[in-house]
Amino acid sequence: MTARILSSFAAAVGLTVLGLAQVSARDQVIPYHDTAGVVARHADETILPYKSGTSPKRSYAKDFAHVLDCLSRAEAIKDKPDLTTYDLTKAPSRHALETCVFRIAASYETPNDMLSWLKTKAPHVSSGKGGCCGSQYYVSGRWNIRKTGHPWPSNWFDHFWDEEAHISIQYSKDNEVLKVFVFTTD
Repeated sequence: MTARILSSFAAAVGLTVLGLAQVSARDQVIPYHDTAGVVARHADETILPYKSGTSPKRSYAKDFAHVLDCLSRAEAIKDKPDLTTYDLTKAPSRHALETCVFRIAASYETPNDMLSWLKTKAPHVSSGKGGCCGSQYYVSGRWNIRKTGHPWPSNWFDHFWDEEAHISIQYSKDNEVLKVFVFTTD
């Protein structure tokens, strides 16, 4: 009787340990290629906490805690989702867009992969060194709003007033995403 109880207890503990050791398929990423480049990881708040470039909107870090939260449901359930399918026009706000671009940039292996991602979105892209002593790297996309329209949702005043829209991503010398800036200029 005691042996049976101990055996049942050991089996239950073993299953619990196995359950704790299991990792969600959502978190398992073997590097793969999508349309823009190498997706090295599916970035989330635990891998690289969100750092806002223009304002500390922490609620968006919770709403879009994982890069897959930014994609359509149909794309997010795929084994190898294509991050270029992210639709800028579906972002509920500029801050949500900034958060999702941060997650996407942190998912790609290199800034060049993110530059390729921007090429699928923006008519004008650039990259280069910046920061103190050229220790940082940036990739940037730019839209002429008068020619192409606003690339993400905005209010009527922005459509009337703004000339250009920009997305800029700053990287450290080790290719870690530092900040994302989403802004317009007049």
